[in-house]
Amino acid sequence: MTELTRSLAGLRSADEPWFGGKSTSLGELIANAINVPPGFAASTHAFDLFLKSDGLGERVATRMACVDPGDVAAVNRVAQEIALEMRRTPLPGALRAEVET
Repeated sequence: MTELTRSLAGLRSADEPWFGGKSTSLGELIANAINVPPGFAASTHAFDLFLKSDGLGERVATRMACVDPGDVAAVNRVAQEIALEMRRTPLPGALRAEVET
């Protein structure tokens, strides 16, 4: 699947491998006439594309490799560093174009 985004209204439980459980559950609610605010979901392909852009995935892997999972403080610190890296990394052009439309 190369689809990057899809409207929540267009998601069903069968799409879970590509869009995750939360998004597809919202799609099922919409399909059953339950009020859900409009929105969209990014696919796992979109996330993979994001990780490959600007070396983000390598930076995340490097930080994760140095963390002792038993050191809660270190895990928290590295998680915050990774979150900052993700916020600083621009969306790939194709994904940005879909999100902005």
